[in-house]
Amino acid sequence: MNKILLGIFLILGAGAIWFFAFRSNTTYSGSEDRFAIKDVSKIHKIFIGTKDGNTSVLTRNNGSWLYDGKFKVRKNAMIRLLETTQKMEVLAIPPKIAEKGVKMDLSQNALLVRYFDKRGNKIMGYQIAGASADGQGTHILMEDETQPYIVHIPIWEGILTPRFLTKEEDWRDRAVFAVDYDKIKSVSVEYPNYKNQSFVIEGKKGDYTVKPIHKTTTPITNEVSQGSVQKYLLGFRRLEAEAIRNGSEQEAGITKQLPFAIVNLTRKDGSKKEVRFYPIVSTFEESPGAGGAGAAPTEKYFATLNDDFLLVQQNVFGKIFQAYTSFFIN
Repeated sequence: MNKILLGIFLILGAGAIWFFAFRSNTTYSGSEDRFAIKDVSKIHKIFIGTKDGNTSVLTRNNGSWLYDGKFKVRKNAMIRLLETTQKMEVLAIPPKIAEKGVKMDLSQNALLVRYFDKRGNKIMGYQIAGASADGQGTHILMEDETQPYIVHIPIWEGILTPRFLTKEEDWRDRAVFAVDYDKIKSVSVEYPNYKNQSFVIEGKKGDYTVKPIHKTTTPITNEVSQGSVQKYLLGFRRLEAEAIRNGSEQEAGITKQLPFAIVNLTRKDGSKKEVRFYPIVSTFEESPGAGGAGAAPTEKYFATLNDDFLLVQQNVFGKIFQAYTSFFIN
């Protein structure tokens, strides 16, 4: 019996040592916001780098942000990063017994993050890595310092590192079309397999025309429903892709196929955009606009826009796959 009790006490004692050594962090009495930048409006550039050489450079540009100086940044991703930058607080200092492991995590897995002002002066720089032992915070180390810390955002649980994106496809704005209807000069939608349902819309509010693209299609002489055309054009205000799939092994084979639809949009300022849609199905037999607003036997499409290979959803883009016959008063 004594041996059994002794064994129980040893187990409990070892558990207590582990708990207090690895779960109980050292109390921090310094400035809780030493890693935060409260006034994010003074940030003009953000650099995020990985250990394997991937980098993201975000620059402020006329009220928005650009990735790599070329691509507009996704609004939600930027809001989340700036929120993290502004609200991050020190939760604790890692206990001495755990400090070696924390430093190893930082040396192997950390992202390097640097913030610069409009003049190019560095505001702050730090390395941020994995989760603390209790999962309540994230390891961090200020540049040119040796003491690691654990940070968090109050009233939020989880690791902060995923908020610091490092890939182009994660940062880029996924808008395929983003234009107000009154800025549109013309829209054409061509269905290679349904040429008689292909159409082009031109004109202005109250005076739109809808014509067939192909000469072999008999023009409809009924009056154009101006409300239907305007409602259709309103659909181009913002249509986003689900994901950017540049570099996908499927791209070469998909783009050799006949697209379901080719959409061309011309703005009044003269800029143009062409997007080709390829349904992700083995067969595609329904015609455009069947069953309402672009019903189709697919949930998703691959799409091409300039040099981008995209994944888009039918429930987002289906409304623009209307038929020529959809715009007239019976």
